[in-house]
Amino acid sequence: MKIIDNFLPEHEFKRLESCIMSKHIPWYYNPGVDLLQFTHVMFEEKPSSDWFDIVHPIIDKIRVRMLFKVKVNLTTRTVFNRFTGYDVDWCDKTPDAYTSILYLNTNNGGTKIKGYDTIKSVANRFVTFNSSIEHGGITCTDQKRRVVLNFNYLL
Repeated sequence: MKIIDNFLPEHEFKRLESCIMSKHIPWYYNPGVDLLQFTHVMFEEKPSSDWFDIVHPIIDKIRVRMLFKVKVNLTTRTVFNRFTGYDVDWCDKTPDAYTSILYLNTNNGGTKIKGYDTIKSVANRFVTFNSSIEHGGITCTDQKRRVVLNFNYLL
């Protein structure tokens, strides 16, 4: 697992943050989790959103060889921090795939990664791990929402 703080230059991060955290991006209810979560899939084996272009600086920076999926996850504030449960990304299709998460806002939520410490949600923090490792989100109680960009890819 690798964690990089201040992953994007400030101006690139602010541009990305202002787009995704704006009222203009369309959000879609995710009935697959047991809490209030919204998602926006930008790429799933091919571009699936007009918003996909805003993540190109990240894809270029991590030198992706093959991109599988890019998704933004938004969980709303909860009364208590709640763990969303473990899942894995893409390992059933490609065992050497990677998952990366870019945190778009700082809050008291995080990501629980099995076998590692919990990663705190800090704006512009980028964490990378093998897609076969179980992980799950932890909701926040101190902000209206917790927003992360999730990438699945081959290097």
